[in-house]
Amino acid sequence: SNMKGVAISSGTGAKLTSDRNFNSSDGGMFFISNSNVSLSKLGFVSGSASERGGCLFITAGSAVDVDRVAFTSCTAEDDGGAVYLASASTAAVSDTEFTSCSATSGGAAYLALSSATFVDLAVAENWASSSTGADIYNCGGSYTCSVSCGAGQYGDCSHLADNSDAYDCYVNCGACRNCPAGTANADDGSGSNASCLA
Repeated sequence: SNMKGVAISSGTGAKLTSDRNFNSSDGGMFFISNSNVSLSKLGFVSGSASERGGCLFITAGSAVDVDRVAFTSCTAEDDGGAVYLASASTAAVSDTEFTSCSATSGGAAYLALSSATFVDLAVAENWASSSTGADIYNCGGSYTCSVSCGAGQYGDCSHLADNSDAYDCYVNCGACRNCPAGTANADDGSGSNASCLA
């Protein structure tokens, strides 16, 4: 069913767990079409789809905000182990973790002709059976990654390494650190101390 103008949040980090098994499905836990949806302070555990989007299938120009959400052990037999974003939809994802999610492509997320922004993204042990995009796979869409560190700070980040177009996508940054004494940077969102210049 379509969800329009929906906000789902938890003050205690509630976990939504699925034990459903579908023969033919997109969106193992939520199918979001032509809607604006906000998800906050939640955990999605063991969502599965026999096709795309183990936890979330987002399509038809939907706009989704995902804040402080943990996706764990989500699977799709096709693409987008946790999230499949399609058809001119947008996603703003912040302070969110994808752990042990798997699919053919895009173990954590698959972007098909859509766009996403990721801020303070954490990924671990995601997997793609096709060896393309264990974390994020981009198919004709666009995405950016950034760190919430301010000017004069940097995140001790790693690069999202399995995508050729993700050379500047910082993940797993931890707490922001101040630039070493005698150095500074004027830019927000730095992912390494290399930007701290004398």
